[in-house]
Amino acid sequence: MKRNYYAGIDVLRGLGIFVVLILHTAFYSFDGIFELDLSNPPIIITIIGLLLMFAGLFAMISGFSHGIQILKRLDDKMRMRSIMAHLGTVSLFLIVLGTIQKTLIGSGHIQFDTKSFDNTVLVELIRSGVFKLPDLNRILYINSLTMMGLNVLLLGLVFRLLYSPKHKTRIAPILYFLGIAYFFISLLRIPLYDIFIDALDKGNYPVVLLLDLFVNKNNPILPYFSFALFGAWMAALCYFEVKRKERIHLSQWIHFSHDWRIPVCESAGHNAGKGHRSEMVFDHGRSDRLVHADAAGCA
Repeated sequence: MKRNYYAGIDVLRGLGIFVVLILHTAFYSFDGIFELDLSNPPIIITIIGLLLMFAGLFAMISGFSHGIQILKRLDDKMRMRSIMAHLGTVSLFLIVLGTIQKTLIGSGHIQFDTKSFDNTVLVELIRSGVFKLPDLNRILYINSLTMMGLNVLLLGLVFRLLYSPKHKTRIAPILYFLGIAYFFISLLRIPLYDIFIDALDKGNYPVVLLLDLFVNKNNPILPYFSFALFGAWMAALCYFEVKRKERIHLSQWIHFSHDWRIPVCESAGHNAGKGHRSEMVFDHGRSDRLVHADAAGCA
């Protein structure tokens, strides 16, 4: 197994992409889609729409992957400026790719008021033979690729501001509580979206550009950056338990009256090809500290 390689992440990526393709096909090919009563839609449409909207899975996977990469580079003594330059390049690539997807080659948007599809340039050209430039709504739209590009850059800024080489493992609880706080702050998207729509209708473009990345549909950084923070939190837990074998001391916050054994992460190939499992053990009668138990030779 490669260092810092987690096969489950690739499985989730593949599963997520497969599901997105199937659900988009099901939604846009749904017979009688324009005649639906959106105040009381069929349960299958509700489920499909809900699953399509949950791009948080991709945000968490991206946060996990880039969290591992950032931590490894920091452990390798790479300068934060170099790490930020790399993340900036990745961010720019994803945003450019997202812009191409949402304007030139991506799927159409259903317009229920006109009973039509707002297609991208290529799709419209294939379907009707007409070359149609994307409208403002298409350009302002925040898709998953754009969201992940923004998240990568913001995640790098979080590490730059809050990561301490002297207290490496503290980044895990910091990311966790920051993710929770950011999620609740994201409730501001509800009133801000109304302000955004009103500004768009009135042509108040400075306000539109100011709020677009934060509140516009479908995947703005309110609340989707919180999912990236949770992904990075899980990355920090796995990295420090598996790679560095450093204990995360939670005993100041947690007191149990019974024994609890919590498997955290697994890795393989660290000792003569044998697997390795790390556990955090809350020992009965000794809740003032965590006893770290390593059981080598796991399958």
